[in-house]
This record gives sequence, C-alpha cells and structure tokens, in this order.
Amino acid sequence: MFYNTSYNSVTSCMIACRSVTYAQKYSRLLRKQGFSAHMRRLPSHLTNVGCGHAVAVRYEQAREALSVLQSYGDGPFRVFCEGADGAIEETPL
Repeated sequence: MFYNTSYNSVTSCMIACRSVTYAQKYSRLLRKQGFSAHMRRLPSHLTNVGCGHAVAVRYEQAREALSVLQSYGDGPFRVFCEGADGAIEETPL
C-alpha cells in the first residue's frame, strides 16, 4: 500500500539490496524471469542501513518480484515505492 498517493500515481517500486553485488544479481535474475528490472541508487536519506542500491521494478510487478527473490531464500527486504511526483516512501507489500 502506498500511503500518501493513489495507486494510479505509483510508477515503480525499489527493492533495497544489501550490496551492489546483490543488486546486480537480483536484477539479472528478475530479468531472466521476465520482469522489467534494473539497478538503481536509493536517495541518501533512505539508506541508513545497507549499501543504497536497489532493484527497481514496475509497481504492478512488485509483489511477484519480491516473491521470486524470497523464494531464493533471501530477505527480508525493504521496499520503497515512487510516485509520479517523485516522492518515495517505504511500503509493506
């Protein structure tokens, strides 16, 4: 759930990774599974823990992408959604 905006204005979700290596690995894994996924840096104010790299996926694919990553035994993950206005918020999926 994206708290401060409507679902229609959410453009993408970013799944935070523990290192740049994991972000690369997850991005490749999700693309092989047919997801539109790419690596992205999280804004510095969101990176109090971890490396600050994430895998961005379309909002419509976020739950399924998270499920794929969790099926590989990895996690827990922090997930951030970005609205059309550029606002980014952590959100539970």
